[in-house]
Amino acid sequence: MKKITKALQDSPINYYSDLFVIVMVIDWLAVVVIMVIFAIYATVVYGDTGMWSYVGELVSVPLSAGGAIWMIKNSVQHAIANRDGKQAHMDFPKVDVDEIELETATNDEPKG
Repeated sequence: MKKITKALQDSPINYYSDLFVIVMVIDWLAVVVIMVIFAIYATVVYGDTGMWSYVGELVSVPLSAGGAIWMIKNSVQHAIANRDGKQAHMDFPKVDVDEIELETATNDEPKG
């Protein structure tokens, strides 16, 4: 137990909630791999593809929920920054729309 405690103290994991999230993600990935193996087995041996719908749900639901939580977190952080008169942190680099339109226009020209 002392080795585990020492390893955690030396790691970048500072909170038990971080450790909990890491364990959840590792478990989720393991379950996805196991279910894919069983889905392949069920498809090959029994000709049953019903297991794949469960694999799809297992992958899509946590990713969708995580994306929604991430968007809500960013919205709250931006609202707090705007309220305090600060510039909101940019989540992604700015996209130059004019450059995209120019590339699209030049790529659509007929060749000949």
